[in-house]
Amino acid sequence: MNRTRVPLLLVLVAVIAGAGVLSSLARSSNPAFYGTGSFAAESTALYCTGLTDLHGVANGQVVFTNATDASRSVSLRVASDANSSWTGSLELAAHTSQSISPSTLLKGHNFGVAAQVGGAGVTGEVVAASGRATTPCLSHGVTQWYATGFDTVVGSKAFLSIENPTATPSVFSVSIYGSGGYSAPAPFQALAVRPHGEIVVNLGDQVVNTTDVGVFVNVLRGTLALTGVQSSGGTVSLVPGLSAPVTHAWFPSVTTVNGATAQLRVANPNQTPVTVSVKVSLANFSAPAPQKLELAPYATGEITITPNPAIAPDAYAALALSATQGVIANLALGNGTSTQLSSAQVPARTLTIEDFSGRGLDAVRVTNVSAFPAPVSIHVLDNGSGVAEPHFTTTIEGGTTVSLKSLITTMTSWKNVRVQISAQKPVLVAGLTLPTRPAGILAVAPLDGG
Repeated sequence: MNRTRVPLLLVLVAVIAGAGVLSSLARSSNPAFYGTGSFAAESTALYCTGLTDLHGVANGQVVFTNATDASRSVSLRVASDANSSWTGSLELAAHTSQSISPSTLLKGHNFGVAAQVGGAGVTGEVVAASGRATTPCLSHGVTQWYATGFDTVVGSKAFLSIENPTATPSVFSVSIYGSGGYSAPAPFQALAVRPHGEIVVNLGDQVVNTTDVGVFVNVLRGTLALTGVQSSGGTVSLVPGLSAPVTHAWFPSVTTVNGATAQLRVANPNQTPVTVSVKVSLANFSAPAPQKLELAPYATGEITITPNPAIAPDAYAALALSATQGVIANLALGNGTSTQLSSAQVPARTLTIEDFSGRGLDAVRVTNVSAFPAPVSIHVLDNGSGVAEPHFTTTIEGGTTVSLKSLITTMTSWKNVRVQISAQKPVLVAGLTLPTRPAGILAVAPLDGG
């Protein structure tokens, strides 16, 4: 199976000649475009935010991948915070990828991309230019959005990249959680986003020189697609956030090596206190006592995993968080001078693991979050040489984390690979890191589905 990635600009003339001008994007509950293009009834939408121009902290591209045996037509609308827009389309052959670089298509500093796909089986990934930060595109807008762990101290910048996927204006407000509790800065209330528009909210404008900032976005009208963006010491984070608090979260690949730092940053969005407990599983040492955190209402706090004298340096640990009420949890990784945020994932039935950086992957670990054994199918879609390998099946025990590297023994290198793992139920969470020194301080996100 041969996979190619063709930059959109190389085929732009031919593409636009055949592209219909898009008149509008539908609401997320009915994601069809109403333009000159025609799509199958099963058409799907993707919304991709977080990218900046060359002078911003997260210049990069959106990569669209067709995992099916049939070609797919994709209509595109790119919007910027300069009130500019661009429309076009592309054709994805079976089992191929193409990318677009929004900053080359229109004026602006920050960008949102809306894609309408004629059929199922196409995924999108926002990829920073370095390949050191990624986040999946969203399949729909949300009315509530939570994230935490942002820093606005000197040397860091944190903002929200917000796209309106609908044909009517959207209105939203932003609230802040911190070590001192809740605040609702007046300039962050009742903000409007034009139809199909893109704006940013710079957290540092109202939350000055602060670590571990939690955010709640309440959409008062319409829906929004959001990504949190942070730059800390030059390290970029793309944070997809959550649409609701959770009582359980899993992080399969958390570094414990010397020289690395790893914190669970947790926000309590409730009006009552919450108790957080984290189970730490190590490969070569006995599990330490669960790590505990008590959080006041609307407050943020941290559990330090590395360095922690109670947790042995043992490469990668697997974390399982539980809380007495719903919380928001992100993983903050670093080397003492910079920090990258990695979001908790919602368990999925199918995960697609891809190396967008070309550097390979260090940790490739998957957790079965259920209490029961999960039969899984593993399919190497691309072994790094454009070749697919036969799929095979295995079982991951309940509550267990396994390394895909130990299961897929045919691959000696994990550069430029694409691997799909599927279960019968949504019980899978993956932890992926890039090769770094110290190990495990840059995490990248798998694709949900595909």
